[in-house]
Amino acid sequence: MSSLIDEQIHGISDGSHTFMGPEQVVIDITNRCNNNCIGCWTRSPLLRDAAPGPSWESMELPIGVLCDLITDLASIGTERIRFTGGGEPFMHPGLREVVSLTKAQGMKCAITTNFTLIGPEEVELMASLPVDELAISLWAASPQTYSRLHPNKTERTFHRICDNLKALIHRKDELPRITISNVLCAMNYFEFGPMIQFARDLGVYAVYFTLIDPVPERTDGL
Repeated sequence: MSSLIDEQIHGISDGSHTFMGPEQVVIDITNRCNNNCIGCWTRSPLLRDAAPGPSWESMELPIGVLCDLITDLASIGTERIRFTGGGEPFMHPGLREVVSLTKAQGMKCAITTNFTLIGPEEVELMASLPVDELAISLWAASPQTYSRLHPNKTERTFHRICDNLKALIHRKDELPRITISNVLCAMNYFEFGPMIQFARDLGVYAVYFTLIDPVPERTDGL
């Protein structure tokens, strides 16, 4: 093993080997968000005085920084970039440009989104570039549970998400692989089975589960 390591180090030092960067990089492009998920580290209403202020919520990576980063990552062999947040990626005004650049650089592109801002224009964006994967943060299998977990949204929002998902999946041959992501907590764990059935009925590629990561003395009751 030591001789192999010595050989690799020697190869790098004499220029005969090229350093390879990470295969995947996750980029939080904006802190701005239109949701206040009950388990969020920054926007949950349960945080009260522990929530960050307006200046934090307005922060996002400038388009020039993002473009330089994407170009640099392509140059060191990164194969895949996921745009996510602190906030909702579709609230970043430069999302179309950075997704387009990612694809032009030959990398795969994934987006994690709450899907509330998706309309015909965003569907066309994902089809034309194309985005390779879409992870939709839902946390529910029913409109009642959805509205409880997203206090500034309504049951109507859940129905609109479902309608847009169905429209998207109807075109799945030309659109991204779709995963539904669910964070489990005390307010939705009982829908674990229905969440699987919901994803199956929609015909998405996968359903993903993780446990809530609570903020002590604020969201740990979840």
